[in-house]
Amino acid sequence: MSKSCYCIIPARGGSKRLPKKNIMNFMGKPMISYTINAALKSEIFERVFVSTDDKEIMNIGRSFDAEVPFLRDTKYAGDTVPGSLAIYDFMTKLGHKPDYLCIAYATAPLLNYKNLIKSFHELVETQHKALVSVTYFGYPPQRGMLISDNIISFREKEYINLRSQELEKVYHDAAQFYWIKFDEFMKNPTLIPDNSRAFIIPPHETQDIDNYEDLLLAEIKYKKLYDIK
Repeated sequence: MSKSCYCIIPARGGSKRLPKKNIMNFMGKPMISYTINAALKSEIFERVFVSTDDKEIMNIGRSFDAEVPFLRDTKYAGDTVPGSLAIYDFMTKLGHKPDYLCIAYATAPLLNYKNLIKSFHELVETQHKALVSVTYFGYPPQRGMLISDNIISFREKEYINLRSQELEKVYHDAAQFYWIKFDEFMKNPTLIPDNSRAFIIPPHETQDIDNYEDLLLAEIKYKKLYDIK
């Protein structure tokens, strides 16, 4: 039995650290276009939507063949509003009930459409209610340091004398996509519910973009992945 799934790409209009980062130029195209193209290229979504409060983002989203049926309510537009609540409101207004939702970051130019396909099949086959893209820290966070008045102190002193390879690998959100069963999400609108399955992406294939240094790293990784000189 086939499963219906929608891709929702949330894209706020404002950002204090990187204004308009969802549509800023990345390697010659608007940032959000990479996520839209990956979703469409995967051919697993019945519909690909952009949820935004910004008319410019709406027009760009539509120009790359995403659907933007309406603008987001302003009460869901601020940086402090959880994205899950905006998506809940979007799906409530849309009035459709797919089997699965995939929430994909608008600022994920390294997103590989093959990972969308693979992760979806993995979720369906394992019958988990949710799946989250994750990656691992390049250096053990157990050996993290704090600095006060230019003086170093270890956050967890018990790990000072352990070698990096002896420490347990720790993961974090890869800032690419989240899968969740539609009914589960509407009952509990969160992107990472308890017992979510992990879909591991190596660090060189993902980059969370919050500032200009992140943007530079994303460009370096993109050029390396696609052999661009």
